[in-house]
Amino acid sequence: MALRAEALNLVAARQAEIRRWSAYDEQWFGAIELSARNLITTGLARMKDVLTSLTPANFIRYSPEAMRVVGCVSREHSVGTVAEVCAPDTATHTIAIRLDFCTLRPRHPRFDSQLLTLVHEVSHFTDVFGSLDHWYSTYNAKAQAKAQNPRTTENADNIAGYIVCSE
Repeated sequence: MALRAEALNLVAARQAEIRRWSAYDEQWFGAIELSARNLITTGLARMKDVLTSLTPANFIRYSPEAMRVVGCVSREHSVGTVAEVCAPDTATHTIAIRLDFCTLRPRHPRFDSQLLTLVHEVSHFTDVFGSLDHWYSTYNAKAQAKAQNPRTTENADNIAGYIVCSE
């Protein structure tokens, strides 16, 4: 829950900063239209609402059966996957934690962490950003933004990197 509180603070900070649209914003999304910036602004407000509502009951240990209960079929052997959500699960916002999640550092300004993973997963919910995984890693996210890929505003690692990463 401490990471949830930290994520809430970071979302609030980004909500205040996005009005100015700086080089920091551009490194995650590129030069985007006002409509895309409004999409991000709306998503941040929704993320804040969902993060605020999370309790320990929203976090479960991952299993294919648990994912079926919340409405999704999971890929049981997804290499590198440390957490998972069922994006349409807007009733319970269940986040399934895999054991490898526990091996991640709690936070890091540039790389994978438990905090980045939490924000990444919450961004997938259809009532938040409805984000997708077009590509993974904050490195690739920044490269796609630099290349002006229009899908950066819907990619989970661009959104999570924008909120969590400070470098």
